[in-house]
Amino acid sequence: MSAEQVIEIMGKPAWDAQCGATMRGIGLPNQCKREMGYKVTLAPLDPSYYLIWFGNDGRVVDTAPITSP
Repeated sequence: MSAEQVIEIMGKPAWDAQCGATMRGIGLPNQCKREMGYKVTLAPLDPSYYLIWFGNDGRVVDTAPITSP
């Protein structure tokens, strides 16, 4: 999927940045160029997020659910 397709389905992300700029210390997929982060509905009561990573070609290369301590 492209970033535009993800936004069409998920809506506007909480952040859209270079990989690793917002959530440091987590393993990033190879060739990661862009990261979108989505907060769950009950954030900050439920500090969970969904990360979507995009590669050099602008397509999704990986996703991950993240829970902040």
